[in-house]
Amino acid sequence: MNNLEAINYGPHGAYGYYVFYPYNNQGAPTYGITLNDVNDSIGFGFHFRKTTTISGVGFHINEYVGTPDYAMTFVTISGDASFATDSVPDVDPNTRVANHYSNAQWQDFKPTVVGSGWNWIDLVTPVNVTRGDSAAFVIIPSGATVPSLSDYCEINDEQVFANPYPGTFYYYSTWYHQNDEAVAAIKYTDNTIQGIPVVWYPYESYASPEEWGVEFMLPFTATCVAGVFNLYPDPSPANAPFKLILADASDTELASCTITDYDFVDNYSNYNIRLWWDTATDPVLQANTVYRLYLKPTSSQILNKTGIGLELETWKAGLPGGTDWKWIERPSPASGWTYQPTYYPWLSVALTDIQGGTSGTGSGGDGGSYGFIG
Repeated sequence: MNNLEAINYGPHGAYGYYVFYPYNNQGAPTYGITLNDVNDSIGFGFHFRKTTTISGVGFHINEYVGTPDYAMTFVTISGDASFATDSVPDVDPNTRVANHYSNAQWQDFKPTVVGSGWNWIDLVTPVNVTRGDSAAFVIIPSGATVPSLSDYCEINDEQVFANPYPGTFYYYSTWYHQNDEAVAAIKYTDNTIQGIPVVWYPYESYASPEEWGVEFMLPFTATCVAGVFNLYPDPSPANAPFKLILADASDTELASCTITDYDFVDNYSNYNIRLWWDTATDPVLQANTVYRLYLKPTSSQILNKTGIGLELETWKAGLPGGTDWKWIERPSPASGWTYQPTYYPWLSVALTDIQGGTSGTGSGGDGGSYGFIG
């Protein structure tokens, strides 16, 4: 058991979705900002990845009580990029004076899902965006029914990814900047999305002989030097032994790492863990070829499957590489793999010597992480 490294140690590049401190809590999103005053507001920052037009915005509503009125728009973000002074949205919720981003306009807001759940709101005026720009989508009180303790909306602001830029914002007496990427998304006119429309956090226990993992493809050829995962055990403390396996589509083992006690790997800090292979050589993964990375408990000690659940499977097609990563599980090695179509697991691969492809390059060092974890 000498091939392990905590993910927060040493340099590492991220290919795909990078998670430093993942959210682990079974169920629907629950934590949020309650907008129940004359100026309570929330904002979600986005760093646009292409030049196009936004047709809608989405976020998770935890609770909607009464008939409060709100308005929403996109505004620019100001502040010191070094975060000596936090960046905040350029809007005053008390006066509605705003520095609109691009051609954005104020729009009245009422939930499309009354009560709680994921909401997509179509923009009356689609917003033109430029690749590399940053802006914040903000929701502020507005209209006849002023938000109060009897008329209010609680909007989810849970940290899905530890991503401080652009971040999430909330306003009580002034704007505050949260260093995370929350449960929110934007929809482009080509029906692709940016952000993570999370409606569920899978956190499911399993033990031997069950197996759980990810089936994936890379858009380039690369050498896989390690596997990366989040595997919070239950109960804690736990001495769960397990094996991390990299295999091809026929389940032929290509590399593995065996751990005799989970306590050796993590002290329940909930960080992601990187395990280097016990096997003699690092496998070369070919572009556009199916592989599986999975965790195999080797005792009756309970482990947990962790990840995120999206609103719809179709949104995977709108995420970069989204359809190339699939949550898989099976009750025993003798059984076939089954898929959870809307889930992404906290499992990924650390790579080096990347060749070809169009999703970035990198080699040397301890490798970059490609997938929905890092």
